[in-house]
Amino acid sequence: MMPTGSKSGMSVAEENALFYSIFCHSSDGMAFIGPDLKIRYANDQFAQQLRISSEALLGYSEQPLPGWSPQMSAMYEEVRNTGKPFRGESVPFQFEKQPERGITYWDFTLAPVNGKNGTFLGWVLIHRETTEKIMLEKEKAILIDKLQQERDQLEAVIESMQEGVILSDPKGSIVKSNSAARQMLGSDDSKDGPNHLTQFLFDSQLHVFDGAFRSFEEKPFSRVFLGETVLRQTSTGNIRYISYNKTLVMNSDGTPTLTVLMCRDITYREQLIRRLEQEQARLQAILEQMPSGVIIVEAPSGKVISANKRYGEILCLSFFPLELSELYHAIKCFRGDGRPFSQEERPLFRSLQYGEIVSNEEIIVQRADGSFGVILESSAPVLDREDKIVAAVLVLTEITNLKEAMTKAALANQLQQIIEFLPDGTFVVDKDRKVIAWNRANELLTGAFKAEILGQEAYANTTVCPEQLRMIDIVLDGASENIEAEFDKNGDVLARQVLLPSLNQRSNVYLELKATPLRNEYGDTLGVIETIRDITRQKELEAETIRMQKIESVGILAGGIAHDFNNYLAAILSNIQLAGLRFENGRDIRPLLATVEGLVSKATGLTKQLLAFSKGGIPIKKITSLKELVLDTVEFVLRGSRVSCYCVIPEELRQAEVDPGQITQVLTNLLINASQAMPEGGNITVRCENTPWDSMDSLPIKPGEYVKVSVIDQGPGIPQENLAKIFDPYFTTKKQGNGLGLAVCYSIINNHGGYIGVESKAGSGSTFYFYLPAISELDAATEAVRDEDLDEAEEHGKILIMDDEKNITIPVSQILQRVGYEVDLASDGAEAITKYIKAQTEGEPYDAVILDLTVPGGMNGKRTIEQLLKISPNVRAIVCSGYSEDPVLAHYKDFNFRDVVLKPYKVEELRRVLYRVLHE
Repeated sequence: MMPTGSKSGMSVAEENALFYSIFCHSSDGMAFIGPDLKIRYANDQFAQQLRISSEALLGYSEQPLPGWSPQMSAMYEEVRNTGKPFRGESVPFQFEKQPERGITYWDFTLAPVNGKNGTFLGWVLIHRETTEKIMLEKEKAILIDKLQQERDQLEAVIESMQEGVILSDPKGSIVKSNSAARQMLGSDDSKDGPNHLTQFLFDSQLHVFDGAFRSFEEKPFSRVFLGETVLRQTSTGNIRYISYNKTLVMNSDGTPTLTVLMCRDITYREQLIRRLEQEQARLQAILEQMPSGVIIVEAPSGKVISANKRYGEILCLSFFPLELSELYHAIKCFRGDGRPFSQEERPLFRSLQYGEIVSNEEIIVQRADGSFGVILESSAPVLDREDKIVAAVLVLTEITNLKEAMTKAALANQLQQIIEFLPDGTFVVDKDRKVIAWNRANELLTGAFKAEILGQEAYANTTVCPEQLRMIDIVLDGASENIEAEFDKNGDVLARQVLLPSLNQRSNVYLELKATPLRNEYGDTLGVIETIRDITRQKELEAETIRMQKIESVGILAGGIAHDFNNYLAAILSNIQLAGLRFENGRDIRPLLATVEGLVSKATGLTKQLLAFSKGGIPIKKITSLKELVLDTVEFVLRGSRVSCYCVIPEELRQAEVDPGQITQVLTNLLINASQAMPEGGNITVRCENTPWDSMDSLPIKPGEYVKVSVIDQGPGIPQENLAKIFDPYFTTKKQGNGLGLAVCYSIINNHGGYIGVESKAGSGSTFYFYLPAISELDAATEAVRDEDLDEAEEHGKILIMDDEKNITIPVSQILQRVGYEVDLASDGAEAITKYIKAQTEGEPYDAVILDLTVPGGMNGKRTIEQLLKISPNVRAIVCSGYSEDPVLAHYKDFNFRDVVLKPYKVEELRRVLYRVLHE
C-alpha cells in the first residue's frame, strides 16, 4: 500500500508520483512485498536482475527470492518485529532454476513499510547484483598477491645480483637500491643511507676514465646515464671502475615513472685489459725490434690484426693493409723457377685455413714498388682452448742480400774456375767495384797477383790503361751521352782497341778491351766482367796479310805501269843525252830540261799512286777529297785494261778523314776484281753518294753522316752460297788467287769505322759497296781555309829537324829558310835534346821540332819526345817516318805528337803541317 500523506508539504498525489518515479527508474531492483510474502510491486530492474518478467513477479506465490532459506524467513520476521531495516553486502545466492548462473552475489536492503496508525503493510526489498564486482575484487586480490610475490622475488633477485641496481622516481628520490650498488658506490648499507640519486652517485670522488680528477661540474650527471665508464673512489679509499646503464620505466601516457640505473663493477676486467694492453705494448715493442717482418691475421675473416714496421719495409708497403686480400693484391710471390704462387699455396693462407705450420719457405716476391727480393716465410696458426683456429702469424725474413752474397760467392768461385785458364786477361768486379775474380793471364799482364787484389776496391793502379776504369763506370752507372764516340757498343758489350806505347818491356802493344754487365735472373746488374786481349800479333798478321795481298796486286798492276814508266824513262834518257850534246856545242838546253821536268812529273804521278797503294797497316788519317781519290784510282788501276768505267760522283760529295793509301788499295782491289769478272771486257760503274745514318740504321756502324762508294760490274755474279764467305781470309774461287784481297778490304774499312758489303745474284753482276764516315762541312771548310791561309801567310819560326838522312834534311832546310823559317839540324835524338836545352837556356827556344821515327844506331823520335816532354811539357813536336805501318804514326796523339808527315813528302806538305802546328 503506497503512502497517502507527507510531511514535505507535498500532496499525497505528488508524493505518490515522486515515489513511483523513483521506483520505476531506479538502477537498483525494487519490490514491495506484502505481509503474505507475495510481491505486490516490482520495477523492471528488479525483474531483469532475477531474469523473470515483471508480470510473472506480481502475485508471485513462491518465496520472493531464489535461494530462500529459513534464515531469510527469520530476517523478514526480525525486520517486521523490530521495524528496523536489514542490509546485506555481497550475499551469495544460487538460483536453483538458473544453475547456469552459478553463485551470484547481492547487496540488498529489507525495510518494513508501516501505515499511519503503525499498521505493518509489508516490506520493501531493494537489491543490486554485485557478482561482477566481487569477482573483480577476488581477481584483484589474487593479482595483488601475485604481484607481491613477484615483487618479493624481484627484490630478492635484485638484492642477490652482482650488478648494482638503483631505482628512483622521476624526481630522483631513491625507491630501492641493492647492497651491491651500495657497496660498489661506497655507500652505507643501513636504511638511513643516501635517499637521492645524485647524492648516492656523487657522495664520493668521481674521476674520468683516464684517472684524472674532475669536479661534479666538470663531469655532467648525464654522462653517467649515457653509460660512460668512470673511476670512482669509494668511502673505503678504493679506486674502482664502474660502468653505468640507465633504463626508464614509462607510464601509459609516455611519462617516466621509474629510473632503473644499473652499475657494474668492471675493475677486474679493466685491470685485466690494462695488463693485456701492457702485454700487447711489450709484444709490439718486441716485434718492432725484430729484424724479421711479422704480421698477425684474424681467422676466418682475414682481417689484419697487427704488423710490425719491418714487415712494411721488407715489402715496401706505403700503407697498412686492412685485409689479407689487399696484401695478396699488393704483393706477388713466385717460385725459384718463376712460376707464381696462387693464394691457396701461400704459407699464411695455409696456416689460416688448414692450420698448417710452414717453416722457412723460400719465396721470390715482387714488392709493392715493383722491385724483386728473396724472403723466407714461416707461418703458424693461433689456436684457442678448443683448438679452433682464431688467427695466424707470418714471419718474413729477407735474405735478398744473403742470396746475392751467396750467389756472388758461388758466381765468383765459378767465374774464377772458368776464367782461370782463359788466355785473355779477365777480371770481375761487383757493383761495389770490388774485385771478385782475377785470372792468371791478368796477373801476367798487370803484375798484380790474385791473392792481393781479390776483395779490393783500389785496383786502379793495376789496370793497364784508363779506358778499363771508364768502361766499368759506364756499365755500372749507365751510358754517357758520347759513349758511341768512345767505344764500340754491341748490345750490352762495350769494346775498344787501344795502343799502349809500352807494356811489360814491350813496345807498341795493341789491346782489345771488352766489358759486359754481369746480371742475375731478375736482370739486375751484379757487376762487370772485363777482358783484355793482346791483339798485337793479330795486328801484325793483318799487316802481313795486307803486304802479301799487295804483292799480288802490284804484280797485276806491274804490266800496265811498266809500259808507261819505261816510255817516260826512255824519253827522259833521250832528252838528257840530247841536252848533253847541245851543251857541248854551247846551245840552249832549257827547252830540253823543261821537257825532262814534265816527263819526271808524269813519272812522279805514277810513283805517287804506286806509293799510295803500297802503304798499309794502321790507317794514318787525314781529310781527303774522295772525289779526287776515286777519279785518280780509276785512271791508275784501269789503265790499259779492256773495260770502260763510268764514275757517277755528285759535286757536293762530302770529304772524309781517311788514310788515302789504304782507301786507294780498297778501290784498287774492287776494281781489279770487277775487271777480272769481265775478261772479255765490259762496263764498270763507280757511284758515290752522301748517305745519312738513319737510312741504314740496321748496319753495325755508329750514327752519323757517311759517304757510300759502290763498284758495279756486269760479270757473272756470285753464287748465293759464297756470299756469306766472300770476305773470309783465303777464301777464293780463282785458280791462282790467294783469297786475301777482299779480306784486306774488310779490315781496312773496319779500321776506318765503316762497313763493306756485297749484293749479287748469279748471272746478273755484282755490286760491292762500302761506307766511310764523312766529316762535317765546317771541318772541311776549316781545312780549306788553312790551305788558303798558307798561300798568303808569312811563314816564320825557329824549327829543329832531327833526321839521319842529310840528303833529305839539307835541301828541305834550305827551302824552309827561303820561305822564312830559321832551321837547325840534328842527326839523332841525343843531339836534338842538347840543342833544345841550349836554345831554352839562351832564351831562344824552338817553336817546333820535327823528329824522325827511325834513326839506326841512335835515339829515335819516340824516345826523344819522351825526354823533351820532361824539359818542356808544351813542346810542339811533329813525327816523321817512311814506315807507314808504324803504330805511332796512326796514334801520334797518344804519344804526345801534335801532327805527322810521311816520307816521301813535298816541301809544300811539310809547310802545311808546320803552319797547322804553329797556329793551333
